[in-house]
Amino acid sequence: MIFIVNKGSPWHLPYVAEQIEVTNGKGSVVLVLDTRYPELKRFNTILMDDYSRMASEFAAYYKPFFLEGDTHHEFALIWFQRYMFVLEYLESIGHKGDFWIVDSDVMVYSDLAKVRVLEGKRFTRNKEQDPCFTWFADTAILREFCEYMLDYYKNRLAEIEALFIKHYLPGKMGAGICEMTFLRLFADERLSICQDLSVPIDGWAFDRGIHEPDGYRQNAFIGGKRIYWDGRTPYGMLKGKRVNFHGLHCQGQYKNLIPLYFSGTAAPEDIRRGKAWKRSFGIAKAPKVLIRKMIGYR
Repeated sequence: MIFIVNKGSPWHLPYVAEQIEVTNGKGSVVLVLDTRYPELKRFNTILMDDYSRMASEFAAYYKPFFLEGDTHHEFALIWFQRYMFVLEYLESIGHKGDFWIVDSDVMVYSDLAKVRVLEGKRFTRNKEQDPCFTWFADTAILREFCEYMLDYYKNRLAEIEALFIKHYLPGKMGAGICEMTFLRLFADERLSICQDLSVPIDGWAFDRGIHEPDGYRQNAFIGGKRIYWDGRTPYGMLKGKRVNFHGLHCQGQYKNLIPLYFSGTAAPEDIRRGKAWKRSFGIAKAPKVLIRKMIGYR
């Protein structure tokens, strides 16, 4: 099973869900939503409220730690809770096997059941902390992670605040503390059983975010990774070698590329949206960047 937890119904979610089914089979994706949406009725859907006991307990203790003016805190709670919704659902049906939880803005190009996971690993992360593609060997390790996060907010809030003051207020580690912070902490304490999916194995890896170069050849205008295509397989160039991507994370403005990267037939207006966005960088932004570099602007 491959889970996507999302509050609301963004325009790109049907493409993301259908792309998973293109490569993993019909019914392979389960959407965990706040309500049922007509445009998503063809996909398996479960509702958050039906599996919210632990998520509600977490909400009672949750306190946001974000830099002033940052708006990510508006969504941060659901980022934590998504793991708890999935956990409660899987435990309710007595699921014993492995499963995936992926972000709502990823495109999947491989059968995730065939992705190579190293022996002895029980969960994954991407580039140390990104949860865009996350595999769990069983519900036991997911429960351990959920209880780990709950324990921090319930019993160790002072430690979270100290971490925020030390690393986030000076701007060393981003805009604030979110579920990625705890995935990194949890994994760092369990390195022997955690696999980083951004590290290539047999020439394949997961992209943790095409907005970040991560050592790959960069896109000259847009920034981030330059994505090449071999049929329906995306790849990047890392240290002069080709690395195929099992999946791409189209974060932020890169969501506009989802219709272009979709293996099926996308709506014409959505394709135009993506093409217009790419052109706006290639034509309008490039001269400005060059001028800024010439005059020493940083």
